[in-house]
Amino acid sequence: MSLGASFVYSYQRLTAWFHFLWLLLPIIGVFFFLGYCVEVIRSVLHGDDYDGPPEYSDKAEGIKDGLLLFIGFVFLIVLFLFLFLPGLLYFSLISDVSQTVFYSLYGFLSVFFLFGILLLPFLFARSSLFRDCINLFHAWNVLLHNLGSFLLTLVYLLILLVVYSAFGSLLGLGIWYGSLYLGTVFLYVGSSIVGVLLLIPLVFSCIHLFGRFYEEAM
Repeated sequence: MSLGASFVYSYQRLTAWFHFLWLLLPIIGVFFFLGYCVEVIRSVLHGDDYDGPPEYSDKAEGIKDGLLLFIGFVFLIVLFLFLFLPGLLYFSLISDVSQTVFYSLYGFLSVFFLFGILLLPFLFARSSLFRDCINLFHAWNVLLHNLGSFLLTLVYLLILLVVYSAFGSLLGLGIWYGSLYLGTVFLYVGSSIVGVLLLIPLVFSCIHLFGRFYEEAM
C-alpha cells in the first residue's frame, strides 16, 4: 500500500475520467457508474492497476453490478434508520446526561457502520455475490483483524484530502481573483469545473488506496 501510487493512479489514464459522465444520465446513469467503480476495484484487486483505471469492458455486466450495489446501499441505509432512528427520537426527549451518553454511542456506532459500508464494494467486487453487498459482519471482521493497516489507510486518506483541498484552495483563489474582472459567471463556472476536476482523481485514488488495503488484508 503506497500513498504515492494511489495518487499517481488517478492520472495514468485520463480517458477514464469520462466515465463520470454516466452520472449525467437519468436513473440508469448511477447504475452504470457504480458498475464501472466495481470494475475499477476488480482491476486493483487483481493487480491490473499498473497503467491506471481500466476502460469499461462490459457495460451489461456493469449495470447489473451497479444495480446490485445500489440495492445493497439502499437496504443498509433503511436498516440503519430502522435500528437507530427510534432510539434517537426517544433519547431526545429525556435528560441531558442520557442524551450525551446516547449521542456518543450513536456517533461511534455510526462511524463503525460507515466504515463497514465503505468496504462492501470491495467484498462484492471480489465475490460478485449480492450477499457481500450487505455483509457488514464480514466487513467488520476484515477491519478488526487489520486495524493497524486500516488506520494507516485512513491517515493516507486524510493526507489526500488535505492535498486536494490545498489544490482546490489555490485554484479557487485564482478563480476568485479572475472573477473580479470576468464577473460572477466565471466564478460559478470556474468553481464547478475545479470541483469536478479535483473530485474525479480523489475518487480514483480512494478506490486504489482501499483496494490495496483489502487486497493485503485478504
